[in-house]
Amino acid sequence: MSEEKTKRRSQTPQNWKTVRLGDILSFEYGEGLTEGERRGGDFPVYGSNGIVGYHNEFYVKGPGIIVGRKGSIGALAFSRKSFWPIDTTYYISNQETKENIQFLYYLLQYVNLSQLNAATAIPGLNRYDAYALKTAIPPLSEQRKIAAVLYNVDRAIRKTEKIIEQIERVKKGVMQDLLTKGIRHEEFKKSKFGKIPKDWEIEKLGDICKIENGTTPSTDNEDYWNGNIPFVTPTDITSLKAGENEILDTEAKITEKALKETGVELLPEGTVLLTSRATIGECAINTCKVATNQGFKNLVCQGKVYNQFLLYRLQFMKDFLESLGSGSTYGEVSKRILQKVDLPLPSPSEQKKIASILSNFDEKIRKEDI
Repeated sequence: MSEEKTKRRSQTPQNWKTVRLGDILSFEYGEGLTEGERRGGDFPVYGSNGIVGYHNEFYVKGPGIIVGRKGSIGALAFSRKSFWPIDTTYYISNQETKENIQFLYYLLQYVNLSQLNAATAIPGLNRYDAYALKTAIPPLSEQRKIAAVLYNVDRAIRKTEKIIEQIERVKKGVMQDLLTKGIRHEEFKKSKFGKIPKDWEIEKLGDICKIENGTTPSTDNEDYWNGNIPFVTPTDITSLKAGENEILDTEAKITEKALKETGVELLPEGTVLLTSRATIGECAINTCKVATNQGFKNLVCQGKVYNQFLLYRLQFMKDFLESLGSGSTYGEVSKRILQKVDLPLPSPSEQKKIASILSNFDEKIRKEDI
């Protein structure tokens, strides 16, 4: 037995017992119910991805667990009321287990059924592979307590998510107004963007920013890696939490030698880092000097544009930026194309006011998303 397994076993409470999943639950096949056959009603119809409709009859008396068998393999849903699981799912009925059904729902999340995706021409979850998995379970009374605690955590998370969604909806509306009408303007003019404040100017991105390409030092040269210079990849941007717009640090680091011997550029603090390949239009601002890989076009703001305003402007026009992508294998926005992109630009003072208002929304989101 490995040291890690021995350690885990020694940490298991003495009153818990080790079992195989097949000893404590049964995965039953869902029943086909096409969209045309669904009659609406009170009973949710579940597919592998969750609720796909409603019906006036149920197939399984609730509560119960729905498990993705095909498609979203191993995805889980819990229904307190009676439900209809379709034939891309398994279900676990409360009537067919002696354990607490809600505890089993959380237990299945822990064992990660998606790892059992069958490597066949038609991927799917084989229930007998799942039955063979070993786990540990507490007595029934303790299962109920654990399930109650985890349910309350889930409920708090859902409440937080709804608050964040509401803030983001309001922010989107405010952003639309601020980036098209500005703050307390009375005179407007026609432009390619529609009516904009009379004193706003249309500027090309290449005229208000120095646009730098990213590049990656050879990964075969160990002397270029594990240094102390932050090296940004698109994952650093896409993994930011809701409301976060700054790169404070990175997992990957490069060395001074990589800077000297390769074409890697060190970008100044406050650069707007814009993803431009495959994932297009995600952006953030670096709070320290960094380098980036080739998945970026990096916008070093000049005097006319405030970096935080530009960040929000780019977020606002993400769909447009994605439409600029070209390439047979994956989309990419070239430096040449990006330089020609027009932006309606307020005065520097108004840019800062707009950015401050939108930043307040992001701060509220960050406080909720703890």
